[in-house]
Amino acid sequence: MVLFSNVLCRRMEEVRQIAQGSLIHTLFKTTINDYDKSAAWNPSLWESYQLKNTYLTSYLPLFSILLFSLTFSVYGVDVFVDLFKKIGVYPGMREFLSDIELKFVLLILLMIVFFMVFAALKLIAETINGVSMLFFSKESEGQLYNRVRSGSMIYFIGGIASAVSLKSFIGLVAIFALTSIVYFVYFVYKISVTVSKAGIIGVISLQLFTWSSLFMTIFFILLKLYNGVMASLPIMSKVKL
Repeated sequence: MVLFSNVLCRRMEEVRQIAQGSLIHTLFKTTINDYDKSAAWNPSLWESYQLKNTYLTSYLPLFSILLFSLTFSVYGVDVFVDLFKKIGVYPGMREFLSDIELKFVLLILLMIVFFMVFAALKLIAETINGVSMLFFSKESEGQLYNRVRSGSMIYFIGGIASAVSLKSFIGLVAIFALTSIVYFVYFVYKISVTVSKAGIIGVISLQLFTWSSLFMTIFFILLKLYNGVMASLPIMSKVKL
């Protein structure tokens, strides 16, 4: 009788444990299903995930500008040091600064100048892209703008690649121009989803007209300034880029 009671108690304990396990499993499964449904249908979770992905590359434009500014400045330091030596002011500057200190000061000053130039170009590019999408895109909620933001990675890679051409001004300009062309192709490809063929032609025409007008104006201004400087300072003719 005692043995039968012990066996019966053990069986009842096993049944109770199984029941508890089934209950926990059912509750856990229900909780998981409710969470899956909530995650699938709750738009705030999906939107926050999209925002996190969108802003992951928000720092790349700044780094790209810094990289291009640094590479152009490193080349410019050698040009200015050569210029100072030819016009005879380099020995006088060495009385106040060592060679390393002088080059470092020139590097900082040139980086500030190039940073302002590239930042202005980025501002102009953002404006032109926005006007292009305003005139020719069918999308008006800003989702297309977020899609093309990832193209900043192209300029970041171009900034890194420009380090291989620190001794060539033509090489630096060529890398920057090639990077800009690749970004423009990427931009057109991304907006082609919501832009018709006629709209794509309009975007390309607007971009080419705006940039060509801007660069032609700057080129003629710099050419006139260069000719004036060359006429007033013959020593400048000995400086080679």
